[in-house]
Amino acid sequence: MWDTKNGHLLLVFHMPEEKSVKLAIQMNKEGAEVVSGFYVSTASIQAGTKGGEYQYLTE
Repeated sequence: MWDTKNGHLLLVFHMPEEKSVKLAIQMNKEGAEVVSGFYVSTASIQAGTKGGEYQYLTE
């Protein structure tokens, strides 16, 4: 996924009990760096995609 607000690549792992792990990755000239990682509700991920904050990457 792509975080349109912060310009980060997002990796989202769905967990039991309606939780997800969200890792934000920033790309720079040295490579990739995880800038944050935390648990969020699965509903917040779904709301972010519906509201345009997050976009699915294709290709």
